[in-house]
Order: sequence, then C-alpha cells, then structure tokens
Amino acid sequence: MYPTVALSLTVCMFIACSSACSTSCVCIKDKTTCRTPDPSGLVLSENIREVLLQDLNESMLTNNTFSANPQWSQIESPEIWANGGVSLGSRVFTGLSGLTYLGYHNEHMFYMEYDAFYFLDHLKELNFSTNIRLQTRSFLISMYSKNLPRLNKLTLTGLHSYYVETINADYNFFQRIAGLDIQRKITYLDISNVTFGEFNFQAFIQNGLCDFVHEVYFRHATFLNIQGYVAEETCSRLKVLDISDSLLPNIMLDFTISKIDFLCRFTMFYFNIEELYINGLGKYMMTPQLQDDRDGDLSSCPYKMKKFSLENNLIKRLN
Repeated sequence: MYPTVALSLTVCMFIACSSACSTSCVCIKDKTTCRTPDPSGLVLSENIREVLLQDLNESMLTNNTFSANPQWSQIESPEIWANGGVSLGSRVFTGLSGLTYLGYHNEHMFYMEYDAFYFLDHLKELNFSTNIRLQTRSFLISMYSKNLPRLNKLTLTGLHSYYVETINADYNFFQRIAGLDIQRKITYLDISNVTFGEFNFQAFIQNGLCDFVHEVYFRHATFLNIQGYVAEETCSRLKVLDISDSLLPNIMLDFTISKIDFLCRFTMFYFNIEELYINGLGKYMMTPQLQDDRDGDLSSCPYKMKKFSLENNLIKRLN
C-alpha cells in the first residue's frame, strides 16, 4: 500500500511541477499567454515553447531579464507586445538561446541599442511590425553583420510610419538588411505600410538579395521616388511580389507601352516572378490608353507568371 501511495504522490508532484504556471499567465500545452510589465519573475512549465507577453514595460527590460531564469532558454517563439519606455536596451534578449522566431512590437519605441539583438544567433524570423516611431537609422545600425546571422524572414510593417519623415531604401538600407559580410539568406521581406522617399532597385540587386529572396511585400506603401527601376538583370529567386494598394510615382511618362514591348529587357527584373499582385494600384488614376491592338503585347518576353491579380483597378482597356 505504502509504495503505491508514494508512487502516486511522486507522479502528482511531477505533474504539478511540470505544469507550474505563474498566476499572471494562462498555460495550455506548449503555449502560454502572460500579462505582466516585468517577465523576469515568471514561472514557466517545462513543456512551454511559445510565449505571448502582453503589457510588458520596455523600460524594465535588461540583459538579466531572461538570462537570470534558465527556463527562458527553452522558449522558441516569443511574441512580445510592449508599452512604456522609448528605447530597447543593450543585449536585452540574452538568455533566449533557443529562439527561432521573435515578434517585438512597441508603438512608443523610438530608439534601440546597436547590440539589442545580441545572442540571437539561431533566430530565423524577426517580426518587427507596428514599431511606428522607431528611427530607421537606429534599426539599421542594430542589423550590423554580427547580429542575426541565420535570419531569413523579416517583417518591418509600419516602420517609422508615425512621422512625415520618409524611409530611404538606398544602398545602405539594403546592405544592412542583407548583412554585409555574412550575407543573410533573406527569403521573405515585408515592408508594408511605409513611405519610401527613395527606393533603389539597383541597391536591392547589388546587395545580393535577389540571390535568396522568394517573397516581397510592399502593400499600402507610398513610393515618392524610384531609382534604377530599369534593371537589366533578373531577380533570380523572386517568385512573389505584392505591391497592392500602394502609390507609385508616374515613372513611365517618357515610355509608351509599345516601347516596353519593343525593349522587354526593361522588365528583366520581373522575368522569374510567378505571382504578381497589384490590387488597387490604379484606383486613383486611370491606366494609360493603349495605342493599337498590339500595344502592351509582352508575349515575347520570357515571363514565368502563373498568377496575376488586378482587383480594384480602374482599367481603361485590357488587351
């Protein structure tokens, strides 16, 4: 009898210990949702791999917040929604050695230390969306080559969109994204809901992004100035491009559609694209009027298009 009772108590104690969860958290299987300004004192059960942190006070994050508790080393995918504080501190993610995904969002964050991403050597996906006040320059400095060597998915939706000041997607911008010396293998890039003062296609190509990127999203974006758009080089890996509901400058004033047909090398950049989404792109202005039945015939160009979406556009005529 006694051995049975002892065994039962041992099993119960093991279950209790393995399912321990802080009162500010709700734990279900391998996921937990916690609402707390300071996560340093949280108790997580052994099987937790995904954490949703809400109402975190950014000013309370230090390099000891996660490193002081070894339980955080087992976490793979934290989603952090912060408020308070205007700066993301130095090495604040130290201790999160098992991360493959990180989502960090704070509408009030204005600045971040250059080594904020230190220790995230295994991170594959970074979701930095809705950081609408974050200085672009500050973020780019944090992307220097020693950080995030295995990163391949990057989301920057809404970056610096709170201000009138625009983002210059120039050589330095794409150089930082690509990682300079280490050449990150970025396969997914989403920079939607922003205003580009400058966007340089040649800079995108020259920094090696076309060697790896498969999907690019610039939805609800405003492009004030596009440079190097006549790129005489195919973006070899690019398969999906979505610029739906974006506002483009009228860069084709000096080129009729017939000329592009005659010189389809002007569209070489897009030859390997399989899915193109330009929904709502022409809802504010009419597309150019075609000159003749052959106008706009690009059948001689080696496109690999499989899906082409034109929803919510004002189309004068479709050949």
